[in-house]
Amino acid sequence: MIKSILKWKGVKLVFVTGKNSTETADFIFDLIQDFLKVKRVEPTDRGMNRLLFIFYDVIIVTREGNNQKTEDLFSNFREVITVVNSENITDEKEVIQTMKKSDTLLVDFESKEKFSGKRMKYFLSFGFDSEADFNISDMNIHDKKTNFKLNYDGSSVPVWIPGKKTEDDVLQVVASLGVGVLLNINFVSLTQKIKN
Repeated sequence: MIKSILKWKGVKLVFVTGKNSTETADFIFDLIQDFLKVKRVEPTDRGMNRLLFIFYDVIIVTREGNNQKTEDLFSNFREVITVVNSENITDEKEVIQTMKKSDTLLVDFESKEKFSGKRMKYFLSFGFDSEADFNISDMNIHDKKTNFKLNYDGSSVPVWIPGKKTEDDVLQVVASLGVGVLLNINFVSLTQKIKN
């Protein structure tokens, strides 16, 4: 019954796996919570209370510490966006194999080829390579801020992040922006939120 309601309401699952998955999931939550009703779920051994999910637009969960079978979790949602900042290819391939054709995969560019062959709604990448769908260019790191251009779908938007950041930090930010765009949140509004 709950599964049917979740699918009917169109609640989406954002599933984050790979390197820095907890931090990335937290950043996604912080970024999109002003635009959509979002719940960040900490997976437990006893499972998650799916009944509460019906009150949200988006549920965010990480693979880290998640003992629930991925396929069981994914089956509750009409659409799943899986974010992979690759760390353990075997585990991540297992997750991707459970995805449906209506799901979306957002993966770091350097691992994109390792996950090819699976057909899904969108298969997008993020990274520093000019071939990445969400491409980072012109990065400058200063003591009090980090800025770069994010190029996506023919647009180039400047992004400013408070504080001195590493390349891994920037990849987390870009993965989060990618999720926001895939959830139909205005790209410029997302970058303004990061700046502020």
